[in-house]
Amino acid sequence: QVDMVVRTMTITCKRLADVAFSDPYFRTGQQVLAPKKSGITGYDTSLTHKRICTAASSTAFDTLTADKKTGRLVASARMSTPVPNQLDCLVRLQLGQVDAVVTDGALAASQAAQDPTVELKGAAFTDEYYGVAMKLDAKDLVRRVNQVLVDYRRSGWQASYDKWLSPTLGKSSGPSEPPAS
Repeated sequence: QVDMVVRTMTITCKRLADVAFSDPYFRTGQQVLAPKKSGITGYDTSLTHKRICTAASSTAFDTLTADKKTGRLVASARMSTPVPNQLDCLVRLQLGQVDAVVTDGALAASQAAQDPTVELKGAAFTDEYYGVAMKLDAKDLVRRVNQVLVDYRRSGWQASYDKWLSPTLGKSSGPSEPPAS
């Protein structure tokens, strides 16, 4: 029904079976978002007995599920029922229904920008890349989008990053260069 999806969509092997992706245009990773005054420090034992929110069908949900099975996520952390949209997690956090949100750093930064009582906690604990999704057989469109991304990397990417992401990513923002094609 659409030609492309331009949003915070992580390139994954599973998704590559259904759609074609552009070259990556942004590198991010899963991070924890929690109230500034909480004792949560990141994706670590500070999540002991904490309620965590994430969106269904997200890479964060997949990571939390896998980490719960392997023991990387502290056993007593509780994954709340996944929500349809990541912004629903911010509302649940504000209402005190959950203690933390796990999502990618860019989305967490946008949520922190909306609510000055929350912040990103700890460093990213995964490595992920956003891409523009298109129909599998849209080879010409993929090439065109990739060229637009090349041009944007040269003139515009850094200014956009500095304006919209850097202020809320703060010290955890790391390098601000787009990923190579």
